[in-house]
Amino acid sequence: MTPQTRKRLLAPLFALTIAAPVLGACEEQGPAEALGEKIDNAVESTAEAVEEAAEKAQ
Repeated sequence: MTPQTRKRLLAPLFALTIAAPVLGACEEQGPAEALGEKIDNAVESTAEAVEEAAEKAQ
C-alpha cells in the first residue's frame, strides 16, 4: 500500500473519529429526527412483512 493510498483510506476514518463524539453529544431528538425514526421503523416493518409474505408464497 502506497503512502498516498493509506492517506486516502485513513483520512475519512480520522474525520469520523473526530466527528462521532461531537454528533453523539446531542441526546435530545428534535421533531424531524423523531419523525425520521418512525418512518425508518415503518419501512423496516413493511420490509419484514413483504419478506414473510414472499416466504409463504413459495
